[in-house]
Amino acid sequence: EGPVAGITKVWIDKTLKTPSDLFTLKLGTYPQSTWSHFTTHHPTQAIGYQGIAYAAAANYDLGNRSGLPNHIFEVQGKYLLGSGVIDADPKDIVTDLLTNPHTGVPNAPALGDTTAYSNYCKATGILLSPSYSDASTAASILAELMQITNTAAYFSDGVLKLVPYGDASATGNGATYTPNLTPLANLDDDDF
Repeated sequence: EGPVAGITKVWIDKTLKTPSDLFTLKLGTYPQSTWSHFTTHHPTQAIGYQGIAYAAAANYDLGNRSGLPNHIFEVQGKYLLGSGVIDADPKDIVTDLLTNPHTGVPNAPALGDTTAYSNYCKATGILLSPSYSDASTAASILAELMQITNTAAYFSDGVLKLVPYGDASATGNGATYTPNLTPLANLDDDDF
C-alpha cells in the first residue's frame, strides 16, 4: 500500500542490489502514472495501479536456474520520523488509520489534539513500523497501538482523545513530554 517514501534495497537471493538499477519503481501515489513499458507494448493492460507500490522490469534476466530467485525489498513506509530515524510517530499511524481517504475508516470519529501523544511517543522512543498484512478491525488495531504506546483512547466532547499514561517527563527525538500531574479529584476520608 502506498504511497511509500522509497524502495531502498533489494536482495536477490543473498545478493544486495540497488532497486533503481534493476527496476522501474512506483511508490503508490494517487494518481500514479502507468508504467511506460505497458503503455508502449501492452496498451490494453496499461493500468496505473494507484495506491500500490511496486517494482517492475521488462526483459528481466532470471538466469539459467530451474527456479526463480527470491526477491526481498526494503521499503520505507509512509511516515518516516526523519533525522535518520526510519520508524514512524504512532500519532501519524493513528491519524492515517482514521482519516486516510483511500484506506481509512469510513465515518471515523474526529481525532482530538494529538500533540501530547506524539511528544510522549517521540520523547520515550516508542516509534513504530507496523505492517498490516492480515484483515483486522480498526478497533483492534487501535487497541493494539494504545497498548504498545502506553496510552488511553477515549471519547469526550464528540472526539477521540489519546492520553499517555506516562507520569514522568522525557526528552528525545526532538520532542519533550511533560505529563499533566494536576489531580482530577482530591478524595479524603470524608469522601468514603
